[in-house]
Amino acid sequence: MDLKDTKGIETLGKIIAEKFGKLDGFVANAGLLGTLGPLETCGPRSFEETIQVNLTANAHLIRALGPSLHRAENPRAVFVTSESEKMALRVNLFDPGAVRTGMRAEAMPGEDPMTLPTPEDVAKELVKLVAPEETRTGARVVYREVAAN
Repeated sequence: MDLKDTKGIETLGKIIAEKFGKLDGFVANAGLLGTLGPLETCGPRSFEETIQVNLTANAHLIRALGPSLHRAENPRAVFVTSESEKMALRVNLFDPGAVRTGMRAEAMPGEDPMTLPTPEDVAKELVKLVAPEETRTGARVVYREVAAN
């Protein structure tokens, strides 16, 4: 299907929910190469289409398929990347969890903020991921897990 068709993605989510009731997993493997070279050489149409397929479509897929995934016993989602393992670039995900911020307090007004780590404490762990000695790549780093060690 054309992943630029957001209505089509919504329809896909509804059909899966109606026909199967749940979705055990999905693999997001679509992507566009886009313009090679400096960003200023990329035309606006090419840029928008690349962003739409490589980024925005994944958000629409998560939103449309999420309810069916949550009904599965062991739901899984995989997003394929073309990052080369030969590159020196290390790419990881950092999950800070709940943090004592103004935005968190606004979203969760009944929560005791003193039970949450401060942004400064979380930042101490986050900054380690950009240190020259960091060797992990493709990892999901969870603040509460690393802070406990």
